[in-house]
Amino acid sequence: MEVLRELLQIIATKSDMTKTLPEAFDQDGADDKNYFVTVYIKGILDGTFATDADAAKAIYGTGTTDQRYRTLKSRVYDRLIRSILQLQVKQPEHSEYLSYYYKCTRNMICA
Repeated sequence: MEVLRELLQIIATKSDMTKTLPEAFDQDGADDKNYFVTVYIKGILDGTFATDADAAKAIYGTGTTDQRYRTLKSRVYDRLIRSILQLQVKQPEHSEYLSYYYKCTRNMICA
């Protein structure tokens, strides 16, 4: 859970969240096919889910061993990694240090 929270914080501060993760801003997610993704991302962002057990219980009413929860977590994790790898670090507001930091982090993730 901590890794997902950290990835979301990086993406939230360094990208346009409405484009990168539109689910986080979806107001009528109840009818959306990505409802569980929306609930999961919002819960991590606002601190509702402190642990995986809290998230699994709130979303599916089960434990962390439930295959549906593990699939959801895996898909969100993959999506966040892809979002990190696509961050634009050559923006004018980024310092040279920050630009190199993100390049190194991206290369480390790729390795």
